[in-house]
Amino acid sequence: MSEPALTEAEQDAMTDAAAHWCMRLDAADCTPGERKAFERWLGAHPLHAVEYQAVLEIWDVSAHISPVNPAPSVDSQPALDPVDEPPKARPR
Repeated sequence: MSEPALTEAEQDAMTDAAAHWCMRLDAADCTPGERKAFERWLGAHPLHAVEYQAVLEIWDVSAHISPVNPAPSVDSQPALDPVDEPPKARPR
């Protein structure tokens, strides 16, 4: 018997959780308790492992991609010209 299909919201939640675990497990401050929680999450549903592996592959690939159009740093922004004040009305 196969698993029932997930709703879009359930799939999104699973993807979000997989991305969360991918980031937390890579973090230097990931605790042993978090690692145990991840193991519980991973074993809670057969699709968790599939989704986690998919996110992990994206994570690994993205580490090797440089941004095509990186945002300019603050120092490289051109200075803005001061706004000209409107001419003052002459007294009549």
